[in-house]
Amino acid sequence: MRAHFQGIAESSTLRQTLSCLLAVELGTQLRDDSKTKTFGEQERDLSEWMARNSKVAWVAISKPSLVEDYLFKTVNLPLNLAGNPDNRFGPRLSELRKKNAQGGSLRKRLFLVSCVSDKHDRPMRSRILYRSAWFQKAREYVESQRSPWFILSAKYGLVAPDQVIEPYNDTLNTKGIEERREWSNKVIKELRPHCSPGTSVVILAGKKYREFLLPALQERGCRVEVPMKGLRIGEQLEWLTRQQPSPRATDPILRVLDTRIEGIELQLRSLISSTLNDDPDRLPSHIIQKMNERLNSSVTKSVAIDLEKYKLLRHKIEFCDLRELADSIASKSLWPQFQPRFVNKETFLRKFDQMAELRNGIRHSRTVTDIIRMEGQAGILWFEHVLARAE
Repeated sequence: MRAHFQGIAESSTLRQTLSCLLAVELGTQLRDDSKTKTFGEQERDLSEWMARNSKVAWVAISKPSLVEDYLFKTVNLPLNLAGNPDNRFGPRLSELRKKNAQGGSLRKRLFLVSCVSDKHDRPMRSRILYRSAWFQKAREYVESQRSPWFILSAKYGLVAPDQVIEPYNDTLNTKGIEERREWSNKVIKELRPHCSPGTSVVILAGKKYREFLLPALQERGCRVEVPMKGLRIGEQLEWLTRQQPSPRATDPILRVLDTRIEGIELQLRSLISSTLNDDPDRLPSHIIQKMNERLNSSVTKSVAIDLEKYKLLRHKIEFCDLRELADSIASKSLWPQFQPRFVNKETFLRKFDQMAELRNGIRHSRTVTDIIRMEGQAGILWFEHVLARAE
């Protein structure tokens, strides 16, 4: 442990790996100092970065090698090369380590993605606030590249993907040229800490979002790419789809996670039904309307449905989807009854969003990135813990 956190590159492959991934941010480059591998003065910078960004836990076991083999087979561990043949990030990491050791240049890449008009109606992290098919595919693509990215917001300027923002209706497509120029100047100032000469900036945005950004970035010494320039919206969707690896619908880990989310959904149905004394009329009116529409649609398809049964919420709630369960719990009229269990509404909604995004990726055969999977797992663990405590 001391070698990893306070040692030098010679004594820690973890330090060698992190230095390659943080080469642009920290300026780390491996060199031989009297036949010892070291990052020189940047060793301290790397130690400080690890202290700020790492969490450590341990378990004492008699045969750690068996656990390591099991973890390699069941969990995605992208920073481990030895003994981890299924590591999809392995070839890229090996290339980065080789370049770093040889003093090769590691060009930083930065992605900029345009905002869209289709948004959720409440504040949330920007990466999930925008809900159009185009934005979801663009987000999946840039996150699969494992490079920094930002959203170009017509209202807020440069927005980090995990920044929580309010929904809005602004768009550059309706603004005049001077307003667009002023917006671009603001974004360029906000970009300065994130891109330097030599940075490769990839812009996924329309002409009015990039018209003044592109020359300003080139003047700064950045290499600018606009891979979807000239493509119509349908062609852009096709291009984004082609950039994605095949969906991992058969991934056994995803199947297990999907089953756990389904279990949480059933528990939430039961919790809502019991809390509201089995009365469906106590749900928000717009959710009642959707339940009734789905129930009536099912009745027209099957005469065997017993409508008397669905007068009770425990049965009628089967026609609520997962998002509507969360909206019911977080609604202004019902939250006071659920607050003793979930405590904080913002935390409840954030953890739900993480879990729902993973669920949507699995059910709709979208690419599930490592970020979506890890955040989804965090949401699952939170709900399992809270619901078990509530029982």
